[in-house]
Amino acid sequence: MNRKTPVSGASSAMAGSDPSALRQVLGSNLRSLVALEKSVSQVCRDLMINRTQFNRYLSGEAFPRPDVLHRICTYFGVDARILLEPLDVITPPEPVREALTYEPALQRLMQSGGLTEVGENALTSGFYLQYRQAFGDLRNVTVHLMRVRRNLQGRTEVAALHPGHIAARLGLSNSLRERRIEGLALGHLGGVSLIMVSSKNRIVNYCFYEAAWMGNPRLMHGTSMLTHRFFPDMEMSAKTILERIDGGFSDLIAAGRRCGLHPIAGQADAIRLYFNRAQ
Repeated sequence: MNRKTPVSGASSAMAGSDPSALRQVLGSNLRSLVALEKSVSQVCRDLMINRTQFNRYLSGEAFPRPDVLHRICTYFGVDARILLEPLDVITPPEPVREALTYEPALQRLMQSGGLTEVGENALTSGFYLQYRQAFGDLRNVTVHLMRVRRNLQGRTEVAALHPGHIAARLGLSNSLRERRIEGLALGHLGGVSLIMVSSKNRIVNYCFYEAAWMGNPRLMHGTSMLTHRFFPDMEMSAKTILERIDGGFSDLIAAGRRCGLHPIAGQADAIRLYFNRAQ
């Protein structure tokens, strides 16, 4: 599990009848799903699956029993097609994703505003840590693990999870389904914007990012804004940074352990400097 296993997606959707190929598709899909969680051990506890056995699923060495597969699919909000096809293929289209294709008014707005699809050079597919000043206390930063991918229509989709402390404050359970955040990325003059929705509680979060903070191509910097104030003195906008995670599955798990609420003072120099600079 410590090998630098690529995590950008599974292999071919139809693996035929080769059990080994099917196990590799399942393993790749599970690695992508688990990477959004802070702890593999916690996932195993939630699913009531032995960690050693779960590692065999992740590495493509074994298939889960039907009852275990059902538990896994329910937990992650997917279906049994994770045995056959990459997540990029089987993720069903949501109304918010299809709106840009089927709503003429949005198409006109995109064209008049110069909004475009986001190229790989502007926002590379893969995993990122999103650092955002805590809306309730700007001395702290909330860290999410975020996934960026392209769907079959060429749209750039983003997905993340509310950290546990935020989910609890919002009245959400600890399940991935309730904590999931989904959205789209759009390109425009000056950078990239993300429109992210937490469907369980109807929170909308707008983020704008510029490239290469302090000349570092792995760091994008910008501003995040919510559409709902949860308490009277809450800040509606805050600074944010995206840090691209390079490497393999073990690097993602290490990055996931950095998620949660942390003091800005304890962050890496470049990140701390951005959050501490004058508005």
